[in-house]
Amino acid sequence: MSVPEFSERQMKLSREPGPMLFGPPEVVDGWCSLVEHERSTALEVLRGYRHEVALWYRGLSLMLDGFHGGWIIPDGEPQNQATMTRAHLLGLELSSAKAALDMTLAGYYSIAMASIRHMLEATAQSMYLMLFPESHIKWDPDDEGPGMRQLVNQIKKELRKKGAEDVDNFEKLYDSWKYMCKGSHPSGAGLLQVIARGGDERNIVGSVFRPDFVETIFDHGLWAMLMVLVTFPSLKVMDEEWNRRFTAWVEDRQTWRQNMLQQRGLEGDIGEGTVTSADLEF
Repeated sequence: MSVPEFSERQMKLSREPGPMLFGPPEVVDGWCSLVEHERSTALEVLRGYRHEVALWYRGLSLMLDGFHGGWIIPDGEPQNQATMTRAHLLGLELSSAKAALDMTLAGYYSIAMASIRHMLEATAQSMYLMLFPESHIKWDPDDEGPGMRQLVNQIKKELRKKGAEDVDNFEKLYDSWKYMCKGSHPSGAGLLQVIARGGDERNIVGSVFRPDFVETIFDHGLWAMLMVLVTFPSLKVMDEEWNRRFTAWVEDRQTWRQNMLQQRGLEGDIGEGTVTSADLEF
């Protein structure tokens, strides 16, 4: 896949400085220092992972374009409200997908993983509501609702009853969600990103470029985006152009992942940046 150089909108954005609050050094210098590190990290990521970032951009475009047009809203309850909630969940997933990429570029990996975890959990909730629309009456902030393990178990059981294919995708989704939970937790891997490599235990404050984290996030994040995108056709009729772009994106993501596994294999240490989500232990 060839990556286009620039779009007109991108050129315009590149010429316009982002909004910021101006003030004296004692007010703004700490923020400025962190932003300088973030920009340096973003350049490293863009240099080394151009193709992965382009795949993420394309996934975001597909998600955003998927909201155009009307929704398939069934008559009667509880299907009506359950479908509306699923559409709202897609909106949350789009926000999380954008935030995950932004945090990856900025070098804040725990927050990126938390955003991916959010995408995966919302996807499971959406499928659960499609299969069990009557559960919408329990979809309330004051109600605990089923946990992620219970959600996935019930989804798999119902899909098997319906003779659906790729039921195990939801077990993969659960494994990825659990992995992102560990990565976003303020212990274990969450601490690794602020400890200098080399055994001297020095703290790294703010943004940091860690290829092993970046590669793991792209692996899980692009998988999460795939699971979100396949939700759209169950909520609305997608036009031919969107379907064509989605099919091309799926094929390109699969080719990228196969190449990535071939290049890096399944062996290595966490600090080497040569491992994938399959064997990176938190």
